[in-house]
Amino acid sequence: MGLSDELLIAELLDVLGKNGHRFSEAVLTLVKSRQFLYHRGRDHVEENR
Repeated sequence: MGLSDELLIAELLDVLGKNGHRFSEAVLTLVKSRQFLYHRGRDHVEENR
């Protein structure tokens, strides 16, 4: 787990605390995160070796 993941988890906990721990808020936070938006799958890594 990297620093960016730790920051995302902190943001996720903050958002959940402010919004009644609603599952939909967790999903929205994760889907809008940089980690999710710019995720490159295993295929991308293998193609560029």
